[in-house]
Amino acid sequence: MFRYLEETGWLRKLINGILFVAVIAVAVVFLKPNSIHFEINSTDTSFTLSYTNLYSVEIPYEEINDISTTDQMDFGTLVDGGTSNNIMYGTRMNDTFGEYRLIVDLDVTNYIVISTASGDIVVNYADAESTDSLYQAIESLIQSYQS
Repeated sequence: MFRYLEETGWLRKLINGILFVAVIAVAVVFLKPNSIHFEINSTDTSFTLSYTNLYSVEIPYEEINDISTTDQMDFGTLVDGGTSNNIMYGTRMNDTFGEYRLIVDLDVTNYIVISTASGDIVVNYADAESTDSLYQAIESLIQSYQS
């Protein structure tokens, strides 16, 4: 049987196919294909945090009560949304915030909490340093609005 496969060239194609699948599998396991990359759109009255085209959160400046950071998070139960490439997004409910919205990378353990009149929003970024930079950028947007 192997002689027939070798003579017709199918053995080489079969081996190349197996190698291709193995390389893709290793890339998926060891390389993180997606992390959070926010697009921040700012207007005179609000800013929007968008995670690809899956989910976005518009935050009116006048509704913001507080912005803080935390390294403790109980995600609670899912109300609406999902998880894609280790990114959790949507609406959840827990004892701390009640019903809240989030866009978080599950590999990053520090979070930004934006408390607004219409509920809390929890976000983070691709790593701790980027999360701190996002926090500073959001603070700057808020300060610009208040000025």
